[in-house]
Amino acid sequence: PARPAGRIAAWLGGRYLMLDGLLPPQALPALAELGADIEASPVMSGDSALYRNLSALPRARLVGEWAPVSGDLAGFLDRLQAGREPVARRVLLDRAPSPAPVAAAQPLPAVAYVRDELNEVVLRAAPPVPSVLVLADLWLPGWTVTVDGSPAPLLVADHMLRAVALPAGEHEIRFVYRDPALRRGLALTIGGVVLLLALAFAGSVPALRRRFAGGTAGEA
Repeated sequence: PARPAGRIAAWLGGRYLMLDGLLPPQALPALAELGADIEASPVMSGDSALYRNLSALPRARLVGEWAPVSGDLAGFLDRLQAGREPVARRVLLDRAPSPAPVAAAQPLPAVAYVRDELNEVVLRAAPPVPSVLVLADLWLPGWTVTVDGSPAPLLVADHMLRAVALPAGEHEIRFVYRDPALRRGLALTIGGVVLLLALAFAGSVPALRRRFAGGTAGEA
């Protein structure tokens, strides 16, 4: 009774499907109708079958259209799985991108990975027109992005993913995560040290005044 969410998996860049055993032949066209065009010949590992999802979008991709986000995530996912959200060419954003993307006459080029780690993802992209780079990774407070070494606004794409607007040309894009709690703790630590230094200095001021006052009287 539960229908597989093939289009949602493709939107998130889910390239593989692992199952306990082989799918019956009639399941493949049924899955394709649900947005997951599965390769017919899986790779077997023991009793598990690893199928490649030919419908998966690239995890990092350029898009040339955008619209303001509306409604909630559940409604978006329902529309997406029903085939009413053109996520391959359009992205929903929490605010207007600058520069605004321009629809290209030709398919936009692929995005290359320079580094792909847990707290840092570095990409290289060369859109021929202004575009939005969508990274199908979860947006969270603490993520920042730079374009060619300069800070850029981090956009929330499709309610939950990360994105950044790019001008035309070749760029290096760097997503970095720093734990906000760690930053707050560091700020409190630094603030505490500064306060202790200030109190220590304030306590030494009367002694310094007496010392210099005594020196001045002795000279007199």
